[in-house]
Amino acid sequence: TALSGSMEFSGIFLVLKNILNKMFKFRQAKLILVVKNPDTQELLIKGVYKISPEKHQHSFENEAPLFATASASFLNNNSSVENEDKIEPDDFDRLLVNSYPKQDINPSGASTFSSAWLFSHTAPAGILTIEDIPQEQIGRFTIIAGQFALELQRVKLYEMVQELAIMDGLTGMFVRR
Repeated sequence: TALSGSMEFSGIFLVLKNILNKMFKFRQAKLILVVKNPDTQELLIKGVYKISPEKHQHSFENEAPLFATASASFLNNNSSVENEDKIEPDDFDRLLVNSYPKQDINPSGASTFSSAWLFSHTAPAGILTIEDIPQEQIGRFTIIAGQFALELQRVKLYEMVQELAIMDGLTGMFVRR
């Protein structure tokens, strides 16, 4: 429900950060957005966004997290997607993207690592990774990644409809209205 509260990438990314921080114990997470090159069919990295755990993060080792019934608890953080969230892709990010569709890569220094490919229809849209997550939380992480992929697809469709409303589909020119 919280992820559905925004029609922009910055909104759903903020909610994703808050969900990961409230539900999981982790060292670092990343969202790697990709786009397919139409000429070579090669995946290109469109952007990498880091998600660091908050200092007041709870430990969920012995208890299940309590879920808020309203999405407001995930949206009331004042931060947004800023330049501090977007980082340059490193060698491991490129290796992970180039290894598609394999997923058996683990960064050095991480005791546990999980990655989930995000798809928009049948095309890869990105990868959500998380490091040093407890083994028992990986199933929940996969569910959250799947929900985020659906919301990412919804945001892309909304952006496409917005563009079609102001641009002519045939000529690419602004419509008179």
